[in-house]
Amino acid sequence: MRWLGPSFEVGGELCYSLLTAKAQVIQRSSVAPLTREERSTEDIKNMKKEFTRELSTRLENKQNNTDLIETPDTINDDKYSIITETDVSSIGFA
Repeated sequence: MRWLGPSFEVGGELCYSLLTAKAQVIQRSSVAPLTREERSTEDIKNMKKEFTRELSTRLENKQNNTDLIETPDTINDDKYSIITETDVSSIGFA
């Protein structure tokens, strides 16, 4: 799995989104990074290569079926919008 960042739509404040090799996003509240030593082992390097290969294959298959093509109607930028002073003052932080 690959860490994508905080989960905005599911779970609590400490919930994270992860990408699986099957090109699915899942949420987990418990994640731990690999140590430097773990990242440098051949087993982990091979697992990363296999993950990337499988993910690439699945994404190519989905794209060929037009599942991943974004249009202006399907793009959701709301969760990445910039917080303005008005937004901050309306929730009592200003």
